[in-house]
Amino acid sequence: MNVAVSPAFDVVSVNLLQTLLPLHIVVSDGGFITQAGATLSKISGDGSLVGELFDDVFEVIKPAGLQGRRALLATVGSAVHLRFKKPPYTRLKGVVAVDHREGLTVLTLSFGIGVVDAVQRFGLTSRDFAPNDPTIEMLYVVEAKSAAMNESRKLNDRLQHAKLSAEHDAQTDPLTGLHNRRALIQVLESAISAARKFTLIHMDLDYFKAVNDRLGHAAGDAVLSAAAGVMQSHFRGSDCIARTGGDEFVAVMMDTTDGNAVKKLCERLITAIEVPIEVDSNSAAISGSIGFTCSAQYNVPQIGRMMNDADHALYASKRGGRARVTQFEGLSDGATKMNGGPS
Repeated sequence: MNVAVSPAFDVVSVNLLQTLLPLHIVVSDGGFITQAGATLSKISGDGSLVGELFDDVFEVIKPAGLQGRRALLATVGSAVHLRFKKPPYTRLKGVVAVDHREGLTVLTLSFGIGVVDAVQRFGLTSRDFAPNDPTIEMLYVVEAKSAAMNESRKLNDRLQHAKLSAEHDAQTDPLTGLHNRRALIQVLESAISAARKFTLIHMDLDYFKAVNDRLGHAAGDAVLSAAAGVMQSHFRGSDCIARTGGDEFVAVMMDTTDGNAVKKLCERLITAIEVPIEVDSNSAAISGSIGFTCSAQYNVPQIGRMMNDADHALYASKRGGRARVTQFEGLSDGATKMNGGPS
């Protein structure tokens, strides 16, 4: 329906209202919208509101119980609360003025506390508000705050990444990528605290010094890295493997205390370690000696004692001819015996 603009609102007045009040509407005595600000038309979703019945477009929320122009007339000089009748049901509040001579009701509207949501939802910019609208300054503040929060999140992400990286580096052997002694102790403390069963395995590479002496330290580092890779391929992802010294390694097998099963795994590991490693066209041959002990062998497992016992078992393997696996077994009278054999 085409509704003519009242003579009282000539072209100059219309342009002034569009510039100064982009969120305004003018309602005729018959309840039709005769003029609407560009921003209001933009958020309506239906384009221009001119010619629509006010009652078809808006629901008056406050004052309650009144609708249409009657509700507007009841709120002259005070606040009126509206919302669109179509999704997303945008809420507005405003002030009503009446030109009784022309039978026109003018509402100047705002988003109130919902302005930030409206700006995001409808893609509004400073051009959609009156030049002197304090909302513009608030939007600048919101934008600045959003930018600051975004930068803060980025900084926190970088700091968190740096923290995790530092923690990883602090628990990682830089040459092999395995855990270091610090990480090993933490794993053992956690296992004992949680009363989890585990097996502690101590391995020393045999003939490694000869590789270092013959091929140099760079070749020795390559051999250590290759040996670490072999170990990782034999243990489970849930197990902890640590390099605790030059050519010394310790593994913790969680929830495993079957000595026979551990011995067979270690024998397979030694066999794999003995496969010659090619380093710069040179062949490096090493082997390994292993000693282990199980937490189930102790009434109260203690890290120091278990490490010492696994070490004793390791050197029993070396004394027995190397390339062997030996399980430490403690006796009630304080003596010890070793259960081992060649691989």
